[in-house]
Amino acid sequence: MTERARLTDTLALAARPREREYAIHDAALQGFMLRVQPNGARSWVFCFRRDGTPRRVTLGKPEAAKADHARAVALAFLAREKGGGSPVPLPASGPTLTKFAAEYVERRSPSWKPSTVKTTTIYLNSAILPALGHLRVGSMARADIARFFHDYGRRKPGGANRSHDILRNMFDCAIAWGHRP
Repeated sequence: MTERARLTDTLALAARPREREYAIHDAALQGFMLRVQPNGARSWVFCFRRDGTPRRVTLGKPEAAKADHARAVALAFLAREKGGGSPVPLPASGPTLTKFAAEYVERRSPSWKPSTVKTTTIYLNSAILPALGHLRVGSMARADIARFFHDYGRRKPGGANRSHDILRNMFDCAIAWGHRP
């Protein structure tokens, strides 16, 4: 039996994990749902069909993205899908990557070894920020990171891998700190 309810922030934060993954479907918008995994992770999800193939896009976590915002993104996504073309990107939001990098290093570095602080700072200043620093954290897409990784990886494959790890950790923090859905 499918669970249906008007999805709200309160409902999302109160949803408890079960033995198996489950979803609570929104009563107002078909395809919009809250997915709850056995480890307790929750996320807003929108399911739709493109050319007859089922598709699913994750819109963010309830801890970082409000239900109304996720529903609005799902509606915009649906409108764009029905009208053809590519999906609607998230609106530009949050600080630039340069500003966020300063916050990231300031908040995280007390628990790092000195060599980690030095390495992270070098990669941020020499590779990551010159290429991506002008972009907003809340609206960066995988394509932006992939383009950076590919370009940097042709010159320095090891450096690209290390930069990718730094960016992954930064974006995990951006989500946890509410800068990114």
